[in-house]
Order: sequence, then C-alpha cells, then structure tokens
Amino acid sequence: MDGDEILCKLCESKIIVYYHEQYNGDRGKCPICGVDFPLE
Repeated sequence: MDGDEILCKLCESKIIVYYHEQYNGDRGKCPICGVDFPLE
C-alpha cells in the first residue's frame, strides 16, 4: 500500500478522492458502500 491510498473503514475498499466546491476541499467516497466523507 502506498502513502496516498485511503481505505474505507467499513469495507476496506480503496476510496475515490474528488474535489467538492461546496465544502471547499477534497472529499472521499467509497465505490462499494457509498460512504462519503471529508478529507483533511
């Protein structure tokens, strides 16, 4: 696992990182279980 990889705490799949303008920052979303959360 490299340092940039973030895993979902529920299913341990690699999350997708994207920028969200409303929150003014990066967010993470799990493609398997759909959990969406801020990255700080």
